[in-house]
Amino acid sequence: MSLTNRFSVLLLATLGFTLVGFSAALFTSSRIYLGRQADERLSAILTLLDTCVDPKPGWVRWEPRARRLPPSRWQERHATTWLVYDGEGRLLTSPRNLPREQLTGAWAPRRSTAALPDRVTDRKGRSWRVAQQRVKPTAAAEPGSERPADTSDGKSYHDEVLLAAFVSLDETEAALATLGWFLVCISTLIWVTAAVCARWLSRKTLVPLTRLVQSARNLDATNPGWSLPEVGTGDELDDLRNAFNDLLARLHEAYERQRRFSGDASHQLRTPVAVMIGHLEVAQRSERTAEDYLRVVRLAHRRAVALGHIVESLLFLSRAGSALLTRSEPLELGGWLIESMEGRAENARSGDVRIKAVATAPLWVNAQPHLLGQLVENLVENACKYSAPGTPVVVSLARDAGSALLSVEDSGCGIAPEDLPRIFEPFFRSIRSPRDGSAGVGLGLSVVERVATAFGGTVTAWSVLGHGSRFVVRLPLAAAPAPAGMVTVAERVTTAAADITP
Repeated sequence: MSLTNRFSVLLLATLGFTLVGFSAALFTSSRIYLGRQADERLSAILTLLDTCVDPKPGWVRWEPRARRLPPSRWQERHATTWLVYDGEGRLLTSPRNLPREQLTGAWAPRRSTAALPDRVTDRKGRSWRVAQQRVKPTAAAEPGSERPADTSDGKSYHDEVLLAAFVSLDETEAALATLGWFLVCISTLIWVTAAVCARWLSRKTLVPLTRLVQSARNLDATNPGWSLPEVGTGDELDDLRNAFNDLLARLHEAYERQRRFSGDASHQLRTPVAVMIGHLEVAQRSERTAEDYLRVVRLAHRRAVALGHIVESLLFLSRAGSALLTRSEPLELGGWLIESMEGRAENARSGDVRIKAVATAPLWVNAQPHLLGQLVENLVENACKYSAPGTPVVVSLARDAGSALLSVEDSGCGIAPEDLPRIFEPFFRSIRSPRDGSAGVGLGLSVVERVATAFGGTVTAWSVLGHGSRFVVRLPLAAAPAPAGMVTVAERVTTAAADITP
């Protein structure tokens, strides 16, 4: 079901329930009101009839000529009439214009003393609302007293008298029928009109959304300017469009980065393979000396090692979300750094590496030693690569609020300001990078950033062209296990620096 149909169905269902509830409430209240009016007319008739009854001790006197009887309009739509019975159910008096069998044949007095209204249908099918009232003597007859005889002036004496009043329901039922049909017709008209308006309004309202859907279907991932058009409604649809365009921009950026990464990776992998194949083919064309074969093997080995580094870096960057990056352990950064730097003693520029500790307390972080070692190795190797031999490469530790700062600083050629924003991109290399074949392929700093991010940290770079660069890794501090007899960072750095520095 489309959104337009859902909106229309929901609106029409709500309106339908509202109209039905309103109509039922109005019809019920009208019926109650008209019923109360009929009851009031019945009560008025019984009150007039009661003035013709004189209860006495032992009997009840009926004197219709002494009082004014209520009128009887039994043939009109709002007709009223009445009947008077004695205690044995015999008819005493009825209106002169009311046929004797019109009501007496359809209704008989009730034996109960209740005065609740009742309903009766006469011989012609007309509905009447009826109420009765019994009038009894005020007290028991005195001993030896006799009931007086009926007189010629219409007075009569009875054990009790029953008064019955009738009100025609023709007018009430006709009014209710008219009201019912009116409510049905007007509700149907309102519902149909609302259905047409809801359909038009929902389509009109959802036109911008439909336009967005059509635009989204026609988007081309290869078009760098792909985005949804302006809606101009100034409501949630504009917010949706802006959010979707932001997502599209990020997706396009990721798509372009992936495409560029794939192209650069293919190029970097193809180059050493082509060089190895070329040298091996040349070596096979004719007989060579052992020295020539050894030179070719060494060259192939060197290219294979470079190719292995490239593949290892690519695999590392591709498994950013694996469990390998999430396994970490508490690590005392100062002591670990000393042990890590001791492994570079056989490196050609190990004598240029200096360790400087600014923090005097142990710096504990949650990290994986192997990956953290790869991070430091890449930064130190990068610093040695872009600085002249004999210039210092300073590795320092410091504390800043709740973070540990690990920085590597050199005095080399530096990085151009326009290249700084891109140095952590895979395969990016500045035009000032050395081209002697040992400068790498531009994956080292990408690995540094990925490792720092995996440990909840960040890496930033500062550089002055011609004066060197400084890379700072910020890692969140962790709770120290506090083993007994721990040696401070400053003491270990001072002792280790004396051993490393020639």
